[in-house]
Order: sequence, then C-alpha cells, then structure tokens
Amino acid sequence: MSDVSSEEGSDSKAASVLQVPLKDAQGEDQGHLTLDPGRIDRRIRRVLLKEAAVMYAANKRVGTHKVKTRAEVAGTTKKPWKQKGTGRARAGTKKSPLWRGGGVVFGPHPRDYSYQINRKQKRLALRSALLAKFLDGQVTVVDGRGAEDEARGRRPARPRHRGLVFDRHGRP
Repeated sequence: MSDVSSEEGSDSKAASVLQVPLKDAQGEDQGHLTLDPGRIDRRIRRVLLKEAAVMYAANKRVGTHKVKTRAEVAGTTKKPWKQKGTGRARAGTKKSPLWRGGGVVFGPHPRDYSYQINRKQKRLALRSALLAKFLDGQVTVVDGRGAEDEARGRRPARPRHRGLVFDRHGRP
C-alpha cells in the first residue's frame, strides 16, 4: 500500500514549534511568538497548491481571442470562375481557408476558462501556503494591541502596510 504523504509531496521541514518574529505597530521588535504548526496544517500539500494556483491563473484569463471562419469573412459568395474549361483548379469561393484573405480553420473562439476547485481543497491549499511561508521564515506578526497614543488619547495611525502578514524585510 502506498504512503499518502509521499503522493501529496509532504515536506520533511515540519517543525514541532514555530518561532515567528513579533513587532509592534511602529515596527520595533517585540520578541518572538511561538506557534504550533499543527494548528495551521500537518504538512505542505504541493499538489493542492498547484491546483489552486492553476485555478486562480485560469480564472484571471479573459478568453476574448477570436478569428473569422469562412462564414464570417466579408466578401461575395460568387464563384470566382466556372467549374470546368479554364484549366485552373476548381474554386467555389474567395472565402476559402486556402486563399489569401480567407477564413481560418479551427481557430480560437471566445470561451470561459474559469473553473472552481472544492471549497475544502481551497481552504487546505491556503493553509498549506501559510505553513510554507511560516516554515521559510517569511512571516512577521504585527501586534497593535495596547498601542495608545497618549497625546491624542486614541490609537496611532495604521502601519503603512495593510494586513498582518509581512516578509522579513517589512514588505507586504
């Protein structure tokens, strides 16, 4: 019987405890936050990550490509010359794909490339992506609790970057 974790492409990086840098709203170091990686996910599921990435890329495609077939090309439907007696090859229309300016055979037509993966698969892919970022040390937690501005009696302005996840250089 095959091992399921080897099919999914598990990582051997699984740590028992994660140390995540903790910063305050001004960006100053406040130590480390200890997290259990099991709360995010047990392993990185590379197959699901690939499926989710392909789905998101496919959903971004517009699909407006279009060529004209012989039925859509502008022009007359008159026979260019009579069928027999000229010595030339028979021809029925100038719109033929064999002719210059004729239609295109089996060309692209507008279509919708979007599709969805299952809701549970999306959630697992997100958890796997977060676990990979945590294991690679690309996450910093910003703690804004208790940061009161005494002069104004209210919270200070939000940090320049929105959200809670930054890379180790302070970029979103």
